[in-house]
Amino acid sequence: MSTKQFQCPLCDSRDVRPFAARTELIECLSCRLVSVKERPSEAEIIQIYRAASELDDNINPFPSIREASENKLLCKWLRTLLKGKPKPRLIEFGCGHGAFLEEAQNWGFDCIGVEIYPPRVRYAVEQRKLKVLSYEEFVAQAPESFDAAVSFQAFEHLSDPLGVMCNLARLLVPGGVAILQVPDKDVFVYDSGHMSYFGTEQISLLAKKGGFEVLAVNAGRTGRSTLSRCGIILPLCVVSCLDRIALFAGMRGGAITLVARKPLK
Repeated sequence: MSTKQFQCPLCDSRDVRPFAARTELIECLSCRLVSVKERPSEAEIIQIYRAASELDDNINPFPSIREASENKLLCKWLRTLLKGKPKPRLIEFGCGHGAFLEEAQNWGFDCIGVEIYPPRVRYAVEQRKLKVLSYEEFVAQAPESFDAAVSFQAFEHLSDPLGVMCNLARLLVPGGVAILQVPDKDVFVYDSGHMSYFGTEQISLLAKKGGFEVLAVNAGRTGRSTLSRCGIILPLCVVSCLDRIALFAGMRGGAITLVARKPLK
């Protein structure tokens, strides 16, 4: 495929160039997203994952002590943002074995996951007793069904990240919160399994084009967050909570965390 035929999956620009010496990667000169030149369709990616077996799954289903602590903190902060909702509905895109959702249930969330990798779906359903949707069931969910959406280390694997982001916005109630974490392209080693490589500007653009207001974005390499109030007045406790969630990336290192909100009607 020539670079002239390539269309950026984020901004639709065709103004692109090869990325450094890596012939399989293309950089968009408009939004600076780096992505693979030969992009399989979402359906093709799903088939690849569904053909995998338990032998291909080398991820430990149990979170480390550090990860478990971070999951507790994130659930606590999310509860602060969703104060006033006794049992907020939460969806996690790319829930894996379900460790975060299990913790979220302990914090009073009504949880649903989305996962396409069969070994992880089976573990989440059979061992953790979670409800997990297929990709097809995810896109078929009713609008405004959830109060919060999270996704950790999943969007970089998608052929159409903007389409998934738009779907998450569709599923959230007005004022619903989304937290998205991806590897930081400025520090992450390029991986053959990744379709896109995001920086803070690209992940913010993804959220805005997907129908969200960006509340906070943080790159773990800096340990600093950038807050955007979106022209609204936020209570001090919520501003503090947003800042702490954004700094969540700093604990993990090499990642970008974005906190966004679906606009109120």
